[in-house]
Amino acid sequence: MTAASTVGVRRTKAHEMARSGTFPVRLLKIGNRYRVPTADLCEYLGIRIDADDAAPAA
Repeated sequence: MTAASTVGVRRTKAHEMARSGTFPVRLLKIGNRYRVPTADLCEYLGIRIDADDAAPAA
């Protein structure tokens, strides 16, 4: 829902866009859920993430 509100749509519209393949950000479907990769959402918003700023993998 965070990604939906970030791109300016409500939950129902976001699900509709996801099913039709028109959501403006790449989606990953895991089971019955959709996930938006953070890096893709940041890129869509014009936010640059440097590798030095990324959190270390645990």
